[in-house]
Amino acid sequence: ADSVDLSEIFPKDSLPVTKIIHEAVVEVDENGTVAAAATAAEGSSSGIMPVEFAINHPFLFIIKRNQTI
Repeated sequence: ADSVDLSEIFPKDSLPVTKIIHEAVVEVDENGTVAAAATAAEGSSSGIMPVEFAINHPFLFIIKRNQTI
């Protein structure tokens, strides 16, 4: 989509959202798996045109445990 309705999160009179960043980290070693995620939103009142890009392909990331007896 070219736009998103964030009115449930940000009041109408607030600054426009100019950037939303999401980062996910998964660490896997012999002791197990640790996953963490963080999201941040940024607003601006400047007239600078945004840089647009499309994330147009899905991906699948699976963590599977094969337990042996």
